Amino acid sequence: MEGFFRRLLRIDLSNQSWAWETIPGNLIEDYLGGKGMGTVLLTQETPPGIDSTDPQNPIIFSNGCFADLPIYGSSRYGIFTKSAQTGGYLECYGGGHTAILLSRTGNDAIIIKGKSVDPVFLEISHKGVFFRDASPIWGLPTDQSVEMVLGIVVEPQASALVIGPAGEAGVKFAMVINEGGRSFGRGGLGAIWGSKRLKGVAFHGTENRRPADLSRLKVFYKKMQKEGKGRELTRMFRTYGSPMMVGIMNTMKAFPTRYWEEGAVQGWEHLTAEHLKKTCQVRSISCPHCFLACGKRTRVKKGPYKGLTISGPNYQTIAAFGGLCLISSLEEILYLNDLCNRLGLDTVSAGNVIAFAMKASQDGRLDLKLPFGDAARTEEILQRIAHRDGLGGILAEGVRDAARTLGLEDLAIHVKGLEPPGFDPRSLKGMGLAYATSQRGATHLQSLFYLDEIKREYKAEDIRELVRALVETEDRMTFFDMLLLCKFYRNYLGWDDIIYLIEAVTGRRFREEELRERASKILSLSMAFNRQEGISIEEDTLPGKFLRKAGKNGICLPREELEIMVAEYHRLRGWRGE
Repeated sequence: MEGFFRRLLRIDLSNQSWAWETIPGNLIEDYLGGKGMGTVLLTQETPPGIDSTDPQNPIIFSNGCFADLPIYGSSRYGIFTKSAQTGGYLECYGGGHTAILLSRTGNDAIIIKGKSVDPVFLEISHKGVFFRDASPIWGLPTDQSVEMVLGIVVEPQASALVIGPAGEAGVKFAMVINEGGRSFGRGGLGAIWGSKRLKGVAFHGTENRRPADLSRLKVFYKKMQKEGKGRELTRMFRTYGSPMMVGIMNTMKAFPTRYWEEGAVQGWEHLTAEHLKKTCQVRSISCPHCFLACGKRTRVKKGPYKGLTISGPNYQTIAAFGGLCLISSLEEILYLNDLCNRLGLDTVSAGNVIAFAMKASQDGRLDLKLPFGDAARTEEILQRIAHRDGLGGILAEGVRDAARTLGLEDLAIHVKGLEPPGFDPRSLKGMGLAYATSQRGATHLQSLFYLDEIKREYKAEDIRELVRALVETEDRMTFFDMLLLCKFYRNYLGWDDIIYLIEAVTGRRFREEELRERASKILSLSMAFNRQEGISIEEDTLPGKFLRKAGKNGICLPREELEIMVAEYHRLRGWRGE
């Protein structure tokens, strides 16, 4: 098959060695890179039952055969490991220019194991690996770290990923960040890097991927550009980005509020994309090979944070701090977003953890004096979390483990140890099922099924139809991850388009049924990884709070209804009896 380098780079931090290996043909042909290759390598390279901080826990970069080619939505890459937060399967994806530079190193996959004696960052190119001393950078926030890494690399086309103080301290929801605000946020990837004393990785190179038929790609590229740029959905992405979801979710009573007490927030109008554009200077930014430009670069125009400029905010950060924590000022949310980025904290988990502490404080069960809506105290607690200072060290474990330590398990909202993103599963039942059955824990990204539920309201009598719809959507989105395509292009690329593109890149033509089977197989493989690590199928459920009525809205997802959906999902996946 064309479109692959057929090369794997193996790095050992313990003895600062590296070697290239040839990737077996069947691994490429059966899994086509991306999530497929990353998941297979994770299962092969992870000794069963090891702690996530064990030096033998691998960090796996996996590239796609579409990377650095003229294909819209192709500027993505994935990282796979055993999660610091859940102890199970972890997949993280990022966009931007780094996907291209990773591809130009000439590797389809990179496996990093071991633990460095001293802080280190890796410079990886088509020539090999350089181990650079990161001692002067250790302890610095992410923005300064990236600047110093790129200053040492001295390569104008390089891109760097780094961790912040939170990752160095082993915070269970620490993230890896690059390009100012593009993050590998969920599941504690940053803590894995910190445990290995790995401060960062820089990529650059000159290798080019060779597709089977470049001319066919160029024809499709022009056709898609012509048809896609004029669509209303494109205009919405370019104009508003993901914050356009604030108003939609509030209307659907799916905007989580006051630590999951309700599904709508008063004053939501001040948290919207429209209000952001009205009060701040906002410009659109995009990944290479993208006309959606959903990213935003925002500058605060007035007030105490005047001049603050960040990449974002995205919907999830607004939902975490504006909804769960009831912080009503977008400028304050922007500041907290920037603080989390510099510290290296995932904003979704950070917002959940802070809101959990606010709820416990409000109920008199935690002596913290942290009221809902208090941005100043939130900033203070985030700093304490990132540096594991006092109670911050407990909260740094994430909601599940912090609740166990504090005797507050009845308040904890999580699935398999991962806090949910900003879509209330009591109103969006398909997302509830997606949270319950995802191997990463509560995540919206495996299926993006909330988009399906916006288009169609599924009734109680349609419960099995909803499950079938989720499985079909999940299969297609999983295949997007195998190819490392941006899922925001789901409305622009159908199965026929994907088959066309794969043939143009690899020279092989597949049937839709074959691709669905491969996607389903990878989902089953991730499930098997979790079973190996002690996460049972009984954990495919939701917190009890979601299965009861929700505050003033009176909305719930009845337990028996969820159980029927989960059982049907397992049946369709062939997991029943596992």
